[in-house]
Amino acid sequence: MKHTRRGSGSPLLLVHGLGAGRQSWSPIIAELAERREVIAVDLHPVCNLSVMAHATGGQEPARTEWMRHFIPKGLKAFEALLTGFEQSPYATGSAPGLADICLMPQLYNANRWGASYLDCPRIRQVEAACSSHPAFEAAAPE
Repeated sequence: MKHTRRGSGSPLLLVHGLGAGRQSWSPIIAELAERREVIAVDLHPVCNLSVMAHATGGQEPARTEWMRHFIPKGLKAFEALLTGFEQSPYATGSAPGLADICLMPQLYNANRWGASYLDCPRIRQVEAACSSHPAFEAAAPE
């Protein structure tokens, strides 16, 4: 995974929005790196519907197999990152943060495609905490 890493101290993970890249954080990385270890990553959208459709021809069962192959890999990597933080009860502390905001749509997608993350206990705990939070309840797509 391509990334930019600067500074030292408590880690701060910067994730770009759809259609952007880690360079979108360039204007503020130096300032943040004065106080924190800043990690800005490039996420590859292998589970975006257009990428999946191109790779699979949009046909079943290839579509579902694609998602069930790639989604758990990403969630397992996220689960590993969570070990660096105290979970109480959200991903990085006692209040929802960016990690939770990024994670919940991925879990919606995992559930949509039947991709298992039963082997990710911390993610499941974060999911339970977020699911009962009023802001996440209001943002649910249903």
